[in-house]
Amino acid sequence: MLQAAAREGLFSGPAAAGLEEMDALAAKDLSAFLRRPFDASRPLGAAAAQSERDRERVYLLLDALVSRAAMLAAGVLSAAVLKSGHGALASRPVCVAVDGTTWREVPGLALRAGAALERHLGEERGRHVRIVLPERAPLMGAAVAALAG
Repeated sequence: MLQAAAREGLFSGPAAAGLEEMDALAAKDLSAFLRRPFDASRPLGAAAAQSERDRERVYLLLDALVSRAAMLAAGVLSAAVLKSGHGALASRPVCVAVDGTTWREVPGLALRAGAALERHLGEERGRHVRIVLPERAPLMGAAVAALAG
């Protein structure tokens, strides 16, 4: 996305060149830039270091990407909740266990996805959800599978 924006002339020459040289954008790089956009020791920070305008544009594009990812995550989770048929009672919400460093570490992702879930499930469909972040989720899942099988 950033490289496409660079090819379209959204960034200055130095920033465009720096972005074009980058490999695929990893979630850890996105998170690091959104947390510390002035850190030129990281690839995205270095690419946008010469211009406040470039840094702001990179930031806004990545922030929009996080918003889009949150909406997609909320859509997937909403579909699962609706398919389950549960969550109609506030006293018995559907428990959604979310695992992964992306959910935990990407600034704004969990907050935006949670807000979208509340809006789409709670306000529009009358469903109640509780998101939990279990520790050692893969180990617990394997234990449950072993006990069930």
